[in-house]
Amino acid sequence: MSKNAVLVVITVCFMVLVAVAYGVYINVSSNAHLNQMRKTAGAGLLFSPSERRDVTPVLRTVLTLEPGWNTDVYAKTEGLIENIMVKQGDKVTAGTLVAVIESRELASQIKQARGSVYSSRASLEQAESDVKRAQLLSAKDAIDERTVEGTRFKKEIAAGQLASAEASLEQLLLKRESTNITAPHAGVVLKRYVEEDSYARPGLALVSLGDIAALKAMVPIGMPYQGVLLQGAAVGITISGIAGGRIGGTITAVTASPGLPPGNMMAEITVDNANQLVKPGAYSQVEISGPPVKNALVIPEQAVIVRDGRQLVYVVDSDKCVRLRTIRSGYSGDGWTIVLEGLKDGELVVAHGQEGLSDGMMIDMVKGRSNNE
Repeated sequence: MSKNAVLVVITVCFMVLVAVAYGVYINVSSNAHLNQMRKTAGAGLLFSPSERRDVTPVLRTVLTLEPGWNTDVYAKTEGLIENIMVKQGDKVTAGTLVAVIESRELASQIKQARGSVYSSRASLEQAESDVKRAQLLSAKDAIDERTVEGTRFKKEIAAGQLASAEASLEQLLLKRESTNITAPHAGVVLKRYVEEDSYARPGLALVSLGDIAALKAMVPIGMPYQGVLLQGAAVGITISGIAGGRIGGTITAVTASPGLPPGNMMAEITVDNANQLVKPGAYSQVEISGPPVKNALVIPEQAVIVRDGRQLVYVVDSDKCVRLRTIRSGYSGDGWTIVLEGLKDGELVVAHGQEGLSDGMMIDMVKGRSNNE
């Protein structure tokens, strides 16, 4: 073998040895760096054990309290609104006169109809007199029976005309009654839509009536509140701007609503407003307190991570590693989340600093802090 060939072989072997040595160095350095990371993970972490607490669910929202029922009262005929007999806030009973509509055309029609009745009645009286006279003459053979029958026929025609005139007058009088607009139910006048001397047509809303002794509101209930805000549950509602600031209510219905996200429900809340402290129709900032959940298993609210629709927490195991675990939670608020499934009493979870963690990572408990500190 020539000297050049030997030199090439030596050079190649040297380069291979250098490459192997560098690879070993990189591997050792990486492992050392990873171990260092595992040892130091924990700085900035906050730990908290799951614990038992009594939790009162509170739903804070904006809602509108509306009358228990309300209905509009409409004009039934055309004409000038002569009088509006009620104002907003007035209490009425069924049959209370609400408005009077003046119809000059109707008054003229009634006058003509009465004239027709008087004329038809006079015609009938004359026809009855003619029948009696014809019967007397027939008895004396002064006229034949055919003439008598003719008077009887005229009497029947006159009677029919009178009946028709009286029916027309009765219909017009009934129509005139429709110019007196009355309340269909007992309630409170919520609103006046029209003023006096304005023109009304059939179907025009004149006033709105309602019952404000019981107010209702529809409130969407998200998943965290289901199971605690149930039908029949008593709720306390805090409303700013009223004496005492708080009124009582009841969840009277919980139903599904197609307009809400999947899994959400709509709750109907009925509020006792017999003292009329709350005005209907106004937006209110409210707090709805549900019945307390006794001895609930809870963790800090910020411990829960939501990924792809799943609720996750980092749980510290006995080897001081964090394990990502799926849970099912209930109500969440005021800093606490109720855990329904996935955790046991006293298990330690990461309540803050989860951003740098991954499943199975070792942590330094010394550098972390307890939630109780």
